[in-house]
Amino acid sequence: MRRDSTTTLDRRTHRPARPSPDAGDTGVPAAFEPPWPNQGPVTGLDAHAASALDAQAESLRGPSPWLRFPTELEAAFHDDSLSARKRHLLLCSLLGILAFAGAAGLDQRLLPDIQHLLPLVRWPLVVAMLLSLALAHRVNGARYHLAEALTSAYALMVAGVIIWSASASHALTAVTHSVAIFAIPVYLCVVALQRFCYAAPTTLACLLGYSLLVNGRTPDEQLIVAENLKMVWLSGLFALLANYLFERNERMAYLLRRQDDARRGQLEQLRNRLRRQSMVDGLTGINNRRFLDHWLGKVWAQRDQHREPLGLLVIDVDFFKAYNDHYGHVQGDLCLQHVARIVSSVAQGYQGHAVRFGGEEFVVMLPGCSAAQALRAGQELCRAVSGANLPHRASGAIPVVSVSVGAASMLPSASDSPQALIALADTALYDAKHKGRNRACGIADGAIAAPLRVRPQASAPAEPLDRIGPSERERQIDTLLESQGRWLVFPPVLERVYEASRRRLRQWQLFIIGMLGVGVFYVLAEGGLNLAPDIIQPLQALQRDFTLGLVAALLLLWLPIRTWQRELVFAMCATTLGVFAVHVISRSTTLTVYSYSVVVFLIPAFSTIGARQPIWFSWMPSVTTVVAYLWLMEGQSPIGELIVQDTSIMLTHSVLLSLFGCYTLERRARTAFLLRLKGKQQRRSLRAMSIQLQAMAMTDALTGLSNRRQFDLDMETCWEHARQHHETVSLLLIDVDCFKRYNDAHGHVQGDQCLRQIGELILHHAGLAQGLPARIGGEEFGIILPGWDTHDSLVLGEQLCRAVLAQGITHGQSSAAPVVTVSIGAATLLPASQAGATPAQGQRQLLSQADEALYRAKANGRNRVMAATWAVI
Repeated sequence: MRRDSTTTLDRRTHRPARPSPDAGDTGVPAAFEPPWPNQGPVTGLDAHAASALDAQAESLRGPSPWLRFPTELEAAFHDDSLSARKRHLLLCSLLGILAFAGAAGLDQRLLPDIQHLLPLVRWPLVVAMLLSLALAHRVNGARYHLAEALTSAYALMVAGVIIWSASASHALTAVTHSVAIFAIPVYLCVVALQRFCYAAPTTLACLLGYSLLVNGRTPDEQLIVAENLKMVWLSGLFALLANYLFERNERMAYLLRRQDDARRGQLEQLRNRLRRQSMVDGLTGINNRRFLDHWLGKVWAQRDQHREPLGLLVIDVDFFKAYNDHYGHVQGDLCLQHVARIVSSVAQGYQGHAVRFGGEEFVVMLPGCSAAQALRAGQELCRAVSGANLPHRASGAIPVVSVSVGAASMLPSASDSPQALIALADTALYDAKHKGRNRACGIADGAIAAPLRVRPQASAPAEPLDRIGPSERERQIDTLLESQGRWLVFPPVLERVYEASRRRLRQWQLFIIGMLGVGVFYVLAEGGLNLAPDIIQPLQALQRDFTLGLVAALLLLWLPIRTWQRELVFAMCATTLGVFAVHVISRSTTLTVYSYSVVVFLIPAFSTIGARQPIWFSWMPSVTTVVAYLWLMEGQSPIGELIVQDTSIMLTHSVLLSLFGCYTLERRARTAFLLRLKGKQQRRSLRAMSIQLQAMAMTDALTGLSNRRQFDLDMETCWEHARQHHETVSLLLIDVDCFKRYNDAHGHVQGDQCLRQIGELILHHAGLAQGLPARIGGEEFGIILPGWDTHDSLVLGEQLCRAVLAQGITHGQSSAAPVVTVSIGAATLLPASQAGATPAQGQRQLLSQADEALYRAKANGRNRVMAATWAVI
């Protein structure tokens, strides 16, 4: 009786889960070396490079705070970003130098006591900056360190001028103007996006220099300097934190891109390997039927571009059925491999392609060959095969293996099809057989009789290899990447995907940054009480009411609203705070309040840089705060007007820098999103392609059953599983009776249809029995039955024989019945009992036993199933 099998099936392929085969095992018999380097079966990806990058990404996520890769990766990181970094720093340096030069006119009024010294300091520095920048730009191959160092040097020069002017001048406006140093960290960290290892020491040098060297001479100046220090240190530390996070995210994104590139490259290698395997016959190592259909389809599709004839040879090994019956299937396989080598060698001599058409039939495609040239190639092939002197005692032609060849040639046209060319060569092949075999016969160019014409058929469905290409989404992403995201908006569908991908993250970011902003606002409002004693009560009310109001507004972010609505709530909070803060400050008449008013810059800064709001929202607090300041702030004295004017310029300049940084960050974020999305789409496409090509590589192109390669792998897996669990393995070998005669009488097209019908029956019965069917070659099929005994195998074989007979496929040349029938050999072995034999030897023994049983079924009249006489279980 049939034993219960514990064989587990792979959920995706519905085949037995098998242990990883040894490298180099291709499932091709050792007697034949395929004509390409042995790369082993495709069992997965070599993930060494991706694993290394995964470990590096994990180390960056870990507790280590250092923004540094291993040496080799660090060098690659800087090399890959060098060109973009140089352009970005060049643009930012030019903007900074122009801003520094443009402040000369205002400095003359703010620093009247040292105005004669300012040109001597400022203009030489401007000239030196421009010259060094031009020189650095012209240096070919300059490393990133040069651009970063120059940016730091320019920042330190500007900071030095600010600190010197605040110390050298005795004017009150010199102290109020010195707060402009806060813009330097913002410029370095947010606009120039300098590397943190340069931005940190440069920023700290500016802050420490200001703290140590700028001192107030009067009580008012001391109050102003004290508040300036809070503003400068707060903005500097805030800018450094943002810079650290920006670079960390940039490095993480770089690692992810490297991982994507590595995986994409590995998937592409897998795709190419699977493409080769899907187009190669598992037994002989030459091209298979799928390659023939694919290649001929391309030739006909490009017929108008290449107006040249196409020669074709159809080759049949003479009396190969008799060879198989006399020597067995193992020797028959070796014979086919030897003939395939000869066919491939002749095809290469004519720059053609050799194909195993099915069973013992081969096809050679000869581009650019006329009928006479094709016939000459066929004659050369006949001499080469017979000259190999492979014994064939059962041959009715000569006592060695020989072939018959049909040659034809055709100029591809719309009125004909590849099937017409094959039909011509097929007709010539039958002529060669009728004339005694071991010869080549041809049909002259243009001698295409009407009965031989085949009506052009609709194009065959495209193979997965042709069908899979860039999706509409990928093409859309490529278009957006080409535009470099200048408009900061995607098409509606993609915009919704982008918003959905960051909805939860944005909710937390806005809430945390908002709460941090409330704390900073409370501290700065407390400090403003000393600088504006005449508006203490309004400031305290603003401090109290807005602290509570902002906390309540931030709680709205947790309501189930859309992302753009959360962004709008945050922007409206910042806008309202900015307007009311300027309104309260403008009511003071003290000189010290004018210097304090620059702190309102932090309000739009929290929106643009801290919360990283899209520019469509961050412009609201930025522009509104500047407009409110320009509208409401008025100086009560000439000095006050001068300070207000200076503060207005600083505030406007800082807000513009912040908006520029906001635009840059949003553009980079959207570009990174597109790259991630494109990588995901490409990986999905490549995986789908690999899965389909995997199936193609292991599937017979004609019947849809497993091919010889998959059959060998299934046998290996089932054998090992049965050995471990002390189970039996049964095998049915199935041969279509007198199929050669059927092909000769009805042609290859009808023969292919017959094989498809039988393949469907075999697949159906094997599926009911949970067996593993395969087309082994030509008209031969096999079914592996894990856990089955001989009795149940015979029952299944008898059912299959009756099912084929019931199909009633007419076969007038059969010696068994007037319809198509099959003969079946059954064998069963217990792998655990094969002591001293290797698994390969045991599998060959099972195949030999089934082959012997099949031979006896044929000898006893065909259309029957018989069991092996050895070790029947």
